[in-house]
Amino acid sequence: MKNNQQKFGYSFESLAQQELNGKLISSSAIRKNLEDGKIEDANSMLGREFKVCGVVIEGNKIGRTINFPTANINYPDNIVEPPNGVYFVKIKLQDGRQIQGIANFGTKPTVCHESTKILETHILEGFDEDIYDQKIEVYFLKFIRHEQKFDNLNELKEQIQKDISLVVFPW
Repeated sequence: MKNNQQKFGYSFESLAQQELNGKLISSSAIRKNLEDGKIEDANSMLGREFKVCGVVIEGNKIGRTINFPTANINYPDNIVEPPNGVYFVKIKLQDGRQIQGIANFGTKPTVCHESTKILETHILEGFDEDIYDQKIEVYFLKFIRHEQKFDNLNELKEQIQKDISLVVFPW
């Protein structure tokens, strides 16, 4: 790259290898942290929050029957996947607003018998707007727990309430 700066009209600058808490920062280390659910470590290495973008699609609307409606997006198949599980997230809406949420990434084993993974996000703070077909950004802030199958929707609802109560809101 250094040799082709003038030819292609760009500027190249080489930086020394960087470390964070004694660990080398690299794309491989960042991917490994994300795959292991070490979201905070990955975010520290990135210097920003890991995010996924997508257009809100209609789901089965089961979440709204237990008072936890979700904004669902298809998880892009060209980026690293964190473990199936529940995450504390920040959502950036199409109009620029940023709101806290709790998201499940995975196959929804309590209500679904498919293997297709989806990112479904419950937006907190009493959010109740129609955002179907709008592009949103979901920023992963913290891994809460692994995805699990519950015997019924009431057990799922109770666990979601517990998950939300565990989250320390940083802003």
